[in-house]
Amino acid sequence: MSTSSQPQHRIFISHSHIDNEFGTRLAQDLRQVLGDESAVWYDVLGGLHGGDAWWEKIVEELSARNVFLLVISLEAMSSPWVRREINMALNENKFILPLLYHECTIRADLKIIQIISFLAPKLYEDAFKEVLVALGLPTKDIEKPVHIAPQPVDTGTVLLLQMEASFASQDWPDVLRKADYIINRLPGSATATVYRLQGLAFLEDGEVQQGQEALETALALVNDRQLRLTLLGDYTTLLASQNQWAKVLKQAREALRLVPNDPGWLATQEQAQSQLAKATPVQSKPQPQVQTENKETSSVPQKTKEQWLEEGNNHYNAKEYEKAIEDNDQAIQLDPQYADAYYNRGNAYDALKEYEKAIADYDRALQLNPQYTIAHFINRGLTYKKLKEYQKAIADYDRALQLDPQDAETYNNRGVAYDDLKEYEKALADYNRAIQLNPQYTDAFNNRGNAYYNLKEYEKAIADYDRALQIDPNYTLAKDNRELAYRLLRGKS
Repeated sequence: MSTSSQPQHRIFISHSHIDNEFGTRLAQDLRQVLGDESAVWYDVLGGLHGGDAWWEKIVEELSARNVFLLVISLEAMSSPWVRREINMALNENKFILPLLYHECTIRADLKIIQIISFLAPKLYEDAFKEVLVALGLPTKDIEKPVHIAPQPVDTGTVLLLQMEASFASQDWPDVLRKADYIINRLPGSATATVYRLQGLAFLEDGEVQQGQEALETALALVNDRQLRLTLLGDYTTLLASQNQWAKVLKQAREALRLVPNDPGWLATQEQAQSQLAKATPVQSKPQPQVQTENKETSSVPQKTKEQWLEEGNNHYNAKEYEKAIEDNDQAIQLDPQYADAYYNRGNAYDALKEYEKAIADYDRALQLNPQYTIAHFINRGLTYKKLKEYQKAIADYDRALQLDPQDAETYNNRGVAYDDLKEYEKALADYNRAIQLNPQYTDAFNNRGNAYYNLKEYEKAIADYDRALQIDPNYTLAKDNRELAYRLLRGKS
């Protein structure tokens, strides 16, 4: 229970809906410790209600809370919405606590923050206590395993823990070996979790048909609500990669009966409906040929679209943009409806100054997944600016700010576009708003200084350049701009 002596935390949990089984357990356990249902905001546990504008609600709750818990997994790190939530938390100086749920590449600015691992073989209870310690909350009331006497070894449980550890390390042959042993020799231990891990390992190993059968078996066996949602997410991803949109729609509707306002499932339902509206009868006919090709190549390990996407992200971060494009091409070849790959490929084209291709990919990503709405307008706006189509850029920034009026970066970018149009007063208004939202925003101070410089208000320009240099003494551009302003100021006097 919460006491007056312990910290009064208001917690926001950022996650991918694929990880709802873990996230729900975490939220419920934290609420129990804090003794307050409202202390922890988690979207599918009453956080979103019918009629809520989901992104506006997320912005409102994230801004109002002082603790930001991040559930790290490949899906979360690939989600543009999780990335935006992380950026907001960093900009607003929240207490950020990353929780490693699945092994994946972690963005650099999170690596300098304490990360608590929930990876097997560590027990959930032990990792959860580390979370409480990091939050300054008591752990004495948390139940501890009682070891009164040695108990008979449950081979099925031991093997499942080993399976989970092998799965986390992406040792697919070992996962399959242990799953086969449990299913054939310990049928009483062949739970939905065992079949899920087996199915995902089959898919990673290129055995699509066997993977699908295992996931279908897992869905038939599951009796836990959150695990059922997780399985529906796994199965839907597979169906979408095969363009089986009628089945995708069926699974999405099933999930939405469990979590009616989940934004991820709402987007999946809309995507399936859109694809079915465009579908023609001949689309499903080549399926046997695809299955034959899978059988012929099953002996060669095949990368999944998610693996290609992650490789593309790594190449992009290393500034190897051509390789990033090739990786996303591979992901799109596996799933022509993969919005994340179009979006990331657009970023790579933008970095290579192939702006028309970038805009086409941003448009395609939004067409496939409405969750890209804000990112679409922001990135497309930046690309239009590079094409010197400033009015189009401003129109996109306007749309982005209608959806997220607390985004300092977008105000700054719109101010730059107004600057380019020599509408300096409008530019100043945007820079002022960006600085109000983020008082440490060096670029906004430098850009506001430029606007004052263009208005020949050199003293105000110098004050802004000085402020940028106070925040970042190595900001060379602000130093150069300040020197120019000083020269002109001396010339005036």
